[in-house]
Amino acid sequence: MPLTMKKILLIIAPVVLLSACAQHQLATADKDHARLAYAKAVKGYEKALSKIEDRDAALRAADSYQRMNMAAKSAEWYAYAEKRAPLSADEALRYGQVLQSLDRTPQAMAQFDRVLAQKPDDSMAKALRDATAERNVFFVDTTLFTVTPVPWTCTAPFPVRTAHGKCQSPCLARSTDGSMKGPQFSVPMDVACTSPEATTTSSA
Repeated sequence: MPLTMKKILLIIAPVVLLSACAQHQLATADKDHARLAYAKAVKGYEKALSKIEDRDAALRAADSYQRMNMAAKSAEWYAYAEKRAPLSADEALRYGQVLQSLDRTPQAMAQFDRVLAQKPDDSMAKALRDATAERNVFFVDTTLFTVTPVPWTCTAPFPVRTAHGKCQSPCLARSTDGSMKGPQFSVPMDVACTSPEATTTSSA
């Protein structure tokens, strides 16, 4: 039985209204993004993208989340955009930075490689890739590095009273085996300067 015009309109109308609502939300989100109101912008993008697919809007959502230091959400929208079309060099660079902040090293390296494939002289991409690679090597084999705690002692000859009335003790830090010396500093003391050797000093 052929559909009447009324039935066709009843089917199409909700779709048209949904799309119009989403487009209005996108327009509002874009205005918020342009005036750096990223928290408001992402709300609009989230609502609109739940109704329609829009790669450019997804990239603006990713950018907004990135600027708010919400890396996980930013990565989600960069991935959304990447599934629909390859990222440009600039987009891949930003996506790589987000992945790097999330410690997703292999994926970050892949994005930086993508940038360098398109722009071999991109100094930022080179620096980020090198830094990511070096960090990755550091964690590959923990037996390559040994961290040994060094015990320190503090030689405090006598307490002194500062101009503010507080009691401090000059302290020369050094390792217990005498191999290393640390800086001279003052150790604050909660007790009063009752020692007969206590003196007054103008140092803070």
